[in-house]
Amino acid sequence: MKELFNITPLDIWKSMLAGDDMEVLKNELPEEFRDTIDEYVTIFTEKFKEFVADVVKVYDVVKDYSDKELGLWIADRFNTTPKNIKDCMFLMRKKDFFNQVHVGDSESRTRVFTSFRPKSNII
Repeated sequence: MKELFNITPLDIWKSMLAGDDMEVLKNELPEEFRDTIDEYVTIFTEKFKEFVADVVKVYDVVKDYSDKELGLWIADRFNTTPKNIKDCMFLMRKKDFFNQVHVGDSESRTRVFTSFRPKSNII
């Protein structure tokens, strides 16, 4: 029944990625599904915040690197920082990451959301 109304974890993830207003979505659906949407939104919001916090922690270490040094740090095969975190370093520096991460379907937001995309509708 949830699939009929597009409220699977992946559907909610896609809506949040696009920057859709979840309150509007909830009001368009039968009341019995609102708690499910709230649950998914809470989980994804927490994952979003955790990922951004991880990006900030790593960026604080490399923020004074030159572009060349940063590129070498990212390419270093012995660097154990997760690739999806490393991929955000130039976004932090060059693409206004903190503002863009809140813009639906922006490159920054897409990178963050890709880090916790549901697989087979499993969160």
